[in-house]
This record gives sequence, C-alpha cells and structure tokens, in this order.
Amino acid sequence: MREYETLYVLKAITPEKEVQEFADRLSKMIQQFDGEILFTRPWGKRGLAFLMEKEKEGIYTHIDYVGNTELVAELERNLRLDERVLRFMTILLQDNVDPAKRKQELIDQAEAAALAALQPAVAVG
Repeated sequence: MREYETLYVLKAITPEKEVQEFADRLSKMIQQFDGEILFTRPWGKRGLAFLMEKEKEGIYTHIDYVGNTELVAELERNLRLDERVLRFMTILLQDNVDPAKRKQELIDQAEAAALAALQPAVAVG
C-alpha cells in the first residue's frame, strides 16, 4: 500500500456539522476502498493567500492515509464534485507502507514532540 496525504479547503460559511459529516464521508470512503486513515487533523478556519471563488477564508483539513490509486481517484472525484470544496491537493508520501508500523511511527513522533514541548527552555550564553 502507498501512503498519501490530502489537504482540502472548504468554504468558510460551511456549518460545523456539515464539515464533520463531510470528513466522516471521506473516512468511510477510504475504508470502503480498503484504505486506512493514519490521522486526520482539522486545521480550522484560516485566511486564504488569495481569493478563491470570492472567499477570503476557508476551513482546512489534513488527512494522512494508506491506500491504492483507485482510492485516490475516487476521493479526488468526490472532492472535485462537492460545491463546498474550494481546493484540494493529494501527495504521495511513500510506496510500500505497512499501515500498522507507520501508525506506530506517527504515535512515537507525536509522543516525542509532546515531551519536547514540556521540557523547559534552556538559555544559552
């Protein structure tokens, strides 16, 4: 299986309930195509670098998952057809990924980052 990440931006006027329903729909689609979600990060509402469809802000969501090319094609088709989606981008991160091993690596990285954040800053000089 391959590891992908997809970032999509919804219109800022999209209600929170619809944002969650949309994310759930994409998650189910990934599972239907024998993929596995490694993590989902809702980034929330942010300003856009430039106007898209006369919108100044958008609701960003980042999904990291493993799957095949058919999954990516269907996911992008659904993103392209939904009127609430301003933009999306999918990137291939790795080929031949073991989902369980990769998920554990991500958990270990998150734990290390959390521990580093708890360490007091050391003044130099």
